[in-house]
Amino acid sequence: MTWDDAIRIALTAIGGVAGIGVIILGTIKFSADRIAEKLSAKYELKLSKELEAYKSNLDKMKYISKVRFDAEFAIYRELSLVFSEVVDFVHGIVPSGEAYYPQEEDKRQDYVKSMFVRFTKAHEKAQRTLYANAPFVSKDIYMKFDEILTLIRTQSEVFNEAYFQTTLSNAEGEVTDVDARRTDEIDEKFYSLMDDIRNYLATLEIKEDNQNG
Repeated sequence: MTWDDAIRIALTAIGGVAGIGVIILGTIKFSADRIAEKLSAKYELKLSKELEAYKSNLDKMKYISKVRFDAEFAIYRELSLVFSEVVDFVHGIVPSGEAYYPQEEDKRQDYVKSMFVRFTKAHEKAQRTLYANAPFVSKDIYMKFDEILTLIRTQSEVFNEAYFQTTLSNAEGEVTDVDARRTDEIDEKFYSLMDDIRNYLATLEIKEDNQNG
């Protein structure tokens, strides 16, 4: 074998290795491009979803003037106050758990009547406040307040039947477990409604007044 033959063999081997290297590098580049494309597509999809969620939140936001916001806030605050009072007094006339009364019959009767008077005043105030503000609250929220009032009226009738002579029965009734659970239902609906109002107010954004002067 001459030096020329050895050089040709070496060059052929080097050329073969170089060819394999090119193939390997090409494969790596192709795989990297595919991975980059997949990552890019995945990121774009995530970004698109986040953008849609952001747009959805913007759509839910309601821009109102500060005057209107303050007015609505005052209305819901007043309704929450008067309804919390009457709901509390419902527990005094139709308790959902243990209740404590004076042992002496005359004192017990006085206590029960006093509790009912306080309940009646709170009930009338809640009803009057709701009806007065009916045009200024959403129909959905109004109906939920009114549903609570209906349940409260039922408890008032239950109390009358249980503790006072009535023209309908002319006899004393009794408070049942069903009546007690209704008081719990009133609590649940009231607290749920408070969450609804809180969430509604959170969607309101005060519109900035850009006018000068």
